[in-house]
Amino acid sequence: MKRAALLGNPNVGKTTLFNILTGSNQYVGNWAGVTVEKKTGVFEKSIEIVDLPGIYAMDTYSNEETVSKDFLINGDVDIILNIVDASNLSRNLYLTMQLKEFKKPMILLLNMADTLPEKGIKIDYERLQEELKIKVIPISASKGVGIDEVKTVLREQFNCPVDENDYQFRNEEQIYKYIDSILKKCVTKNETQKKYVSEKIDKIILNKYLAYPILIGIFYIMFMFTFSWVGKPLQDILSKGFYEKFMPGMHELLKNSSPWFASLIVDGVIGGVGSVIVFFPIILSLFLGLSFLEDSGYMARAALIMDKTM
Repeated sequence: MKRAALLGNPNVGKTTLFNILTGSNQYVGNWAGVTVEKKTGVFEKSIEIVDLPGIYAMDTYSNEETVSKDFLINGDVDIILNIVDASNLSRNLYLTMQLKEFKKPMILLLNMADTLPEKGIKIDYERLQEELKIKVIPISASKGVGIDEVKTVLREQFNCPVDENDYQFRNEEQIYKYIDSILKKCVTKNETQKKYVSEKIDKIILNKYLAYPILIGIFYIMFMFTFSWVGKPLQDILSKGFYEKFMPGMHELLKNSSPWFASLIVDGVIGGVGSVIVFFPIILSLFLGLSFLEDSGYMARAALIMDKTM
């Protein structure tokens, strides 16, 4: 069985691609002698894919880097799948240049390529392939874009070029200079293109005149959402059902028991629990509002606004 090594920086979509290629045919364990997680899977019953730990470089000595380097040297790897963030090539290609030194067939997978137009970035993929002398495929792992081409290359038994050049970089500064020289030929950025929606929003909500009115307005809306529009009406409904129907029903159920026992259960235990339960809609509404603000990114901006004041 052929073997492919999947490598990339952390948080570039490596695990998503691994799951797409291997499906449920996966095994999770640990590398021998260390606690670094080992994930292997099988692509179409013919290729073993090993998901190596997310790393930034091969020249450091953490467990993750050591595991990856040892595997590439001693693991009978037939092809390297190097996944990178297409919008951040200047950083990601540092690892790529080091992986090329292993002289293995290699595919450079430019993930999140679908986001490049909105960022004003244009990549000449053919020119990049010529400059790097390795196969380059733009993909979007989360949307399945370009995955068929990756599968085709794997089915064709790794028909990929191998860069035989011996670059002999003396230090990382030389590597980055070489990367920059390549990107100048292959990547263009349209600075006049529309900026991110988040940048436009930031200009408004972080404006020195509008920031505080917007902050007060948003928290007022959240207050009203919690205590007037949603939380309070739900609390009233729950309170009415609990105190006007459930508790009288429990009194009726225990009417033949001793008065002190009925009072203990209904007024003590059930009443005490009920006083907490009726606050649940308020708490739920509050946390829903906070969760929305957190997920939208406004809480971080609110912290920035208040930090200026303090």
